[in-house]
Amino acid sequence: MVKRLAKLIAKNSFQIKGEHVFRSLAGLKRLKLQNVGLNKNKKGLRYSMHTGTEINEQIPDIEANRAIKSNVFGKGYENGQLVSLGCSYKGKIWAMDSDSLDKWVAWCNQVGTKVLDDTIDTNQVMKTAMQTEELSEYPTVVPLTVEWPVELLRKNETKVTIHSIGWQENLIHCELLIAKEQDDDSKTFNIVLKSQYGEIIITATIVSHGEVNFSSNENVEIKFGEQSYQLTEFFTEHPPTLFLCDTSVIDGGFRYYPNEEYAYRYDKNNIECWDWTGIDISIESQTPEKITNSIQYHTIQKLKDNYDLVFDDDGAGEIADIVAIKNIDDKELVIDLFHCKYCSKKNGIASPGARVSDVYEVIGQAAKSIKWFGDKEKLIIRLMDRERKRLQQEKPSRIDKGHYENLVHLAKVARYSSFRLGVAIVQPAISKSVISDDQRSIIGATAAYIDEISGVKLRVITNN
Repeated sequence: MVKRLAKLIAKNSFQIKGEHVFRSLAGLKRLKLQNVGLNKNKKGLRYSMHTGTEINEQIPDIEANRAIKSNVFGKGYENGQLVSLGCSYKGKIWAMDSDSLDKWVAWCNQVGTKVLDDTIDTNQVMKTAMQTEELSEYPTVVPLTVEWPVELLRKNETKVTIHSIGWQENLIHCELLIAKEQDDDSKTFNIVLKSQYGEIIITATIVSHGEVNFSSNENVEIKFGEQSYQLTEFFTEHPPTLFLCDTSVIDGGFRYYPNEEYAYRYDKNNIECWDWTGIDISIESQTPEKITNSIQYHTIQKLKDNYDLVFDDDGAGEIADIVAIKNIDDKELVIDLFHCKYCSKKNGIASPGARVSDVYEVIGQAAKSIKWFGDKEKLIIRLMDRERKRLQQEKPSRIDKGHYENLVHLAKVARYSSFRLGVAIVQPAISKSVISDDQRSIIGATAAYIDEISGVKLRVITNN
């Protein structure tokens, strides 16, 4: 039916087949190949399908022309969006997605441009795909942050609740953190579930063959409408994602890592220095009491004149410590996320320096927050939910500039406006004058990750 359809649309058309089809995968950042079908010239083996770590082993054969790509399917990031894309040697290209007809036409135009681009080397596309490693133990690479599983993020978070003995909380007011205390066993990894009611330890244990089991020191359930599950059972089926400081990702019992080395350092010239005179840099949050000598309060005062709305989102389940939005004639929204971190004290004094420990948590928060750029309307609606919750608790508003009505209007504007997005870390514990190569390497690797999946340049604000 394909040929008949083509003739009805364009009489002189011809179907593109073969290697050209795989050009459609070009430009996908952090591409995870989920399955690859190969035609091979081996006796008794004409076709083979590969998934997981098997894909890595086939790339040398593809490069040496000992195997021909038959079909490929994977997921990656393009123009800041998570996308899926499959393609077949016979000339078919598809995505596991649904949208309006005009979005489909735009997708076709984008794919068609790549298919016709003779400068794209399809073997190079395969070489730059993420590599996969089945874990027998957790690597020694420092973890930056942990995120809810994708299956959970796709749901309406306002309809998902977490239950434990004596309390329940909406998912948007809970968050996952990396536990400060880890066991000596390299097969286990501890995660913290944090809410206003306290912290619960959840332990991930690698079993075998990419399988991970979860256990907890407290009985916790997750509820979707009327359906309820043990949280540990849900995680065993849909594990949280771990982000590591070398830009690799652990999903269940598998680690995905890029071919490229990210051992470059963040450019020192791009670091901004603020004056912290009169600010206690050991105090991070302004809290509902608006502590005037805190890092967050000071940052908000610096931002106020440049934005129409400034929102204090600090707390469990936050998007960022500060979300700042500027509305340009209802045509473009500027949305900037600011992540603040305090300077720990030594002998009662908080002194800026070159400590690697001052980088990990705040840079992890920045990487974690990028997911919100995929749905800007959802981001704003979440702020509305957080504000309503705060007012129900009879606490001061989270809005430091603007009004709740502005959020309602911005949610409507977000449906059709264009966007300029930004993310920044504010860490006065880092001294620009003595910043270490290790600190710059960690920041640089995360900046590369953020740029790849969102197209956003990381902004770094420190001390002198």
